[in-house]
Amino acid sequence: MSVPQSVQPRLGFIPPHYRAWVVRGGYIVLPFLLRVRLRPWLPAGIWPVTCDNPEVLAQAVKQFQTGKTRLIMAFRH
Repeated sequence: MSVPQSVQPRLGFIPPHYRAWVVRGGYIVLPFLLRVRLRPWLPAGIWPVTCDNPEVLAQAVKQFQTGKTRLIMAFRH
């Protein structure tokens, strides 16, 4: 396999193809899927969310909302 020796030109914008029926179907189906286990290996419901050092997180969010700092949040699953 050859390695390109130069930078490739940027790709053109691909507009999204919005389908309203997909969004409506998601609103109908997702609540059911989040409450019911359809397969034995799928978890039923959403597990409780835990937070280490919630005071530090609250202070960071407060500073972000006032514009003093930037905030990046990461969630593990």
